[in-house]
Amino acid sequence: MGEAMLFRVLGPLSVAGAGPALSALMVRRLLAALLCRPNECVAVEDLLLALWGDNAPGAARKTLQVYVRRLRSALGEPRILHEPAGYRIIIQPGELDSAEFAQLVMAAQNTDPQQASTLLADAINLWRSNAYEDVRDHAPIADEARRLDEERIRVQAWHARLQLDLGRHAELIPHLTKLIEAHPYREDLRGHLMLALYRSGRQTDALEVFRNTRRLLDEELGVEPGPDLQRLHESILRADPSLALPKRPSTTVPRGLPADIRSFVGRHKHLHTLDEMLGDPSPIVISAISGSAGVGKTALAVHWAHAVADRFPDGQLYINLRGFDPAGPPVDPADAIRHLLDALGVAPQRIPASPEAQGTLYRSLLSDRRVLVVLDNARDAQQIRPLLPGTPGCLTLITSRNQQTSLVATHGARPLMLDVLTESEAHDFLTARLGHHRIAAEPSAAADIIARCARLPLALAIAAAQCTTRPSLSLAALAAELGEKHAFTSDDPLTDLHGVFSWSYDQLTQPAARLFRLLGLHPGPDISAAAAASLAGLPPVQTIASLSELVEVHLLTEHASGRYTFHDLLRAYAAELNHSHREGDDGQIAVRRLLDHYVHTARAASGLLNPTRTPVGVAKPHPGVHPEDLLTPEDAMVWFVSEHNVLLAAVRLAAATGFDRQVCQLAGTLAVYLDWQGHWHDLARVQGAAIQAAVRLDDPHGQATAHRMVARAHHCLGDNDLAHGHLIAALQLFQQIGDPSGQANTHMGLGMVCSAKGDYAESLRHNEQAFELFEVAGSPAASARALNAMGYVSAHLGRHETAIEYCSKALPRTQELHDRFGEACTWDSIGFAYHHLAEHEEAIACYIKSLKLFKDLGDRLNEATILDHLGETFLAQGDRRSAGESWQQAIEILLELHHPNMGKLREKLKALG
Repeated sequence: MGEAMLFRVLGPLSVAGAGPALSALMVRRLLAALLCRPNECVAVEDLLLALWGDNAPGAARKTLQVYVRRLRSALGEPRILHEPAGYRIIIQPGELDSAEFAQLVMAAQNTDPQQASTLLADAINLWRSNAYEDVRDHAPIADEARRLDEERIRVQAWHARLQLDLGRHAELIPHLTKLIEAHPYREDLRGHLMLALYRSGRQTDALEVFRNTRRLLDEELGVEPGPDLQRLHESILRADPSLALPKRPSTTVPRGLPADIRSFVGRHKHLHTLDEMLGDPSPIVISAISGSAGVGKTALAVHWAHAVADRFPDGQLYINLRGFDPAGPPVDPADAIRHLLDALGVAPQRIPASPEAQGTLYRSLLSDRRVLVVLDNARDAQQIRPLLPGTPGCLTLITSRNQQTSLVATHGARPLMLDVLTESEAHDFLTARLGHHRIAAEPSAAADIIARCARLPLALAIAAAQCTTRPSLSLAALAAELGEKHAFTSDDPLTDLHGVFSWSYDQLTQPAARLFRLLGLHPGPDISAAAAASLAGLPPVQTIASLSELVEVHLLTEHASGRYTFHDLLRAYAAELNHSHREGDDGQIAVRRLLDHYVHTARAASGLLNPTRTPVGVAKPHPGVHPEDLLTPEDAMVWFVSEHNVLLAAVRLAAATGFDRQVCQLAGTLAVYLDWQGHWHDLARVQGAAIQAAVRLDDPHGQATAHRMVARAHHCLGDNDLAHGHLIAALQLFQQIGDPSGQANTHMGLGMVCSAKGDYAESLRHNEQAFELFEVAGSPAASARALNAMGYVSAHLGRHETAIEYCSKALPRTQELHDRFGEACTWDSIGFAYHHLAEHEEAIACYIKSLKLFKDLGDRLNEATILDHLGETFLAQGDRRSAGESWQQAIEILLELHHPNMGKLREKLKALG
């Protein structure tokens, strides 16, 4: 594929970067017809219709080939592909404005009103005029253009509704007035204008809009306004309190800055330069702080960010991009965006599938906020650019060892070079940590220490820590020993700090020194005390003592209770020491202990979260491993959340060090947590690594299991075609090894994918096969699950009596096995069938049983789902009050969970009036 192009169809057809052949009308019509169905084969008959309508000449097919060659010439190879039935145009993500429009609208469906409003505004701004305006003479282009135009006005009406909900009624009035001029018969727009006027204190004007609407509809169409508009009119007449602005849920305000350094000194000139940026009128303000390792870039950025935090009332975002971390590669921009979206309060389920859509959502969330974004330890501009806010109001602060010349050129970034401290600042630095009296007692020794440390803040901090932890040590002795260490290293401590580091390291006890070396093997970003004990193969109490010793001398930082990390220079130093000071300690064995720690703890945690799931098979942990003691599902979830990034890094470490069995085990033990928490991008990545590891192990069962879980991730991300492919691969592998349970579970997955595609007949066939295989395998709990799925799918096929029959067989099995989750799901399925049989009392009784079970289990999401179903049945029964109460309870739960279905429920509640 050649260079990226921008195809614009939301207005006159245009292509940025195309050749002159696109000026010909027939070539443009051909392109338009292909763009109506990007990346799909468009039949020759449809292309002929788009070019000539019903008047195609006799040689139309040969002429079409000529136009195709011209189009290929204009776009470059291989944009246009020939297939047996027709032609296909290849469009990359981000190249077609109508696709971007659809992506933004889809993202808006799964978020709160504030975020949705911003996304829809971005979508609307893509339009220049009517779709395909200059090439829409014939079908199928005309059909697609009309569809897009209708979608545009629907989105505009939706956006106006959101603006009303957000209290922007006054500013909305002129915009709605213009929209109504263009679409005079849209009653929803007129209703929005009436409400906007009413909330702006213009009740008379609102009523006048209704009178004008009634007159227009009567004269032009001979009809009365619809019931919704009439109800709104009546509510305005009586000044109904329900028309007041609804209460908005609280918005997450991120406070992600690391702790400030209390003893921060100096850098007055740099702080002043940063302060000047606050008054910069530029649309997007960026400062790039560069400097060598250990010079204090992060300390400066974090200190200034804390000082000006009150100027950014919508929060402060922080992420360490690990651009120069010796333990692993820099953070991928897509992973960084997901981290920032999480900090902004976006639930994992709401995050779009594609990186492009994630970036759009991120920028949209920041578009009308004042947020300070700190991007620490960046590698290069390529890593940074996707993370930059796109509109005024936010300020971005970057730290990097590299000078970001590219950002200065392309984004107007303000470069700020940080050098070592001045003599005066270095003196103040030591004084702040050691006290005035100690420095005054040995001024020349203090000057020697400053010189030995080359005025580098990191080196000075470590040297000061030694003095603090050994109060009997004189500054002269410290300076002398520092000098001795430098005699064996580089003359330039900016490039070799081993002299400073080794002084602290040599003072450690043997256990603490050994632990420090082993920590160089850990993949990061931090480590718990329990994991450190397993890494060292020592009792936890002894390990905690060593960790405390490392913290005291600033070779380690306890950044959260029981969690430890260190500077990347220290990590590299620890890794080098481990390589050269084995002393009989096998690094591979230490890594094996560490991986066993995570495998066995994650296995226990997964079992607590989902006791009915078959546990991952693992061998006994290596001697010296101390898995964490988790007692409750709450303990398990807290542990998974705390170790999330570490576990992902552990999978990478296992793959890189040849522990393929542990790759598969970690993938299996992480599956429940990643799936339930909606971390489907991570689930796909981890299971992808497991597939590769299982291939290397020649383990078809491991391959099949990982394929099935990759499919689960892609299904949840909305890519059911890709999910189907992985499930077919899994099914073939399970069939080869004769695993009926594996085949059955895969058929269940295929049934779910088919249901998502609306193919309930095929879904039923897969669930029936799953049931038969579970019966052969002797898995009663799984058989009951398959029976329930068969019943639920049958209900969707309209076979409600059959659905009840299946589920009635599943129900006693779940009860006998004390599978309360399965029982709750089955009562829901039976209720669904009764609802569609119009046997509402029976449906309500089933839903209430399901609701009680889900409440007892603490499954809040399914509790809200059943309340939604109850509301539907109450409404069908004519009990609007009970329906509203059920939906209100469901909304309250979904608000707590930040779940995307909240908006749909609000619409239902609003429709009740």
